[in-house]
Amino acid sequence: MSATVPRSADGDEGTTALMTSRRAEVSPIAASIGTLSTNGAGPLLMLKGAPEVVLPRCKFADPQADQDHAESLVHNLAEQGLRVLAVAKRTWNRDTDDENTDADAVDAAAQDLELIGYVGLADTARPSARPLIEALVEADRDVVLITGDHPVTARAIARQLGLPADARVITGAEMNGLDEDAAAKLAADVQVFARVSPEQKVQIVGALQRCGRVTAMVGDGANDAAAIRMADVGIGVSGRGSSAARGAADIVLTDDDLTVLLDTLVEGRGMWAGVRDAVTILVGGNVGEVLFTIIGTALGTAVLLLIAALIAVAWAAEKVTTLPAAWICAVPRSRRWPSRVRALR
Repeated sequence: MSATVPRSADGDEGTTALMTSRRAEVSPIAASIGTLSTNGAGPLLMLKGAPEVVLPRCKFADPQADQDHAESLVHNLAEQGLRVLAVAKRTWNRDTDDENTDADAVDAAAQDLELIGYVGLADTARPSARPLIEALVEADRDVVLITGDHPVTARAIARQLGLPADARVITGAEMNGLDEDAAAKLAADVQVFARVSPEQKVQIVGALQRCGRVTAMVGDGANDAAAIRMADVGIGVSGRGSSAARGAADIVLTDDDLTVLLDTLVEGRGMWAGVRDAVTILVGGNVGEVLFTIIGTALGTAVLLLIAALIAVAWAAEKVTTLPAAWICAVPRSRRWPSRVRALR
């Protein structure tokens, strides 16, 4: 792939990109080979990606001290909830034809890099996310954060969203090699999953389901689509969301206000509770009639006439019990239980 970036108005040098490569299936890095348009120097290999992947490929004057300093900077940025990328470069001493610039060749050549610096991206949560999570936690609903970010970034974001500061954080690398039972046992005790791939998101949802939990997955990215489809209830978010996430979802939110999910939960649980309570009332009122009929048939005609009279009385009483059953089905639970949190329990 070739593209030219023209010189900017303030005189900065433009660049010509000769090749771009992404090795997401192997490691979270992206590479590009290009030349500066003005100085006539040879092509450069530019690499960006997760610091824990890029930094080991860099050369340092004092490897141990410089590596410790670099990791400290990354840690400080991640603690602010920033998504951190490391950027590095080196000269490209090979040809730029297709054979020498395929993904494997670039990955093998990306060693002894010169570290340029870091990019901190603020992928802020929606303002309505924290009120939603706080209400769910208060109602004793389990909330799990799944992200591809650095573990320190994931913990900072979890703290910003109202999850406990001491929430247990597990990385995708720690999940590798676990069987289904071990993954289910691990998932039952973890609130934050970091540095996970789209495939691992699906595994986490499956592990939670094997724990006996009913799962609802909320996501807006293409890498969330498979997990959204896997969940018992998949919820896609419009706005910044991708079409893949919306297409895989059972429910699509057309507004950025996530707190509408609380109303959805209250109404859904209210419908189920209303049907359950109505059936309980009706069955409780009619079970006596059934028993009277069975006993009367077994004991003989005289008793059967007495039972018939009692059933007539019970039939009249049934008309009275039908009214509260109908009221329970018709009146939303949110009106019977004004508090959202109380209705969710």
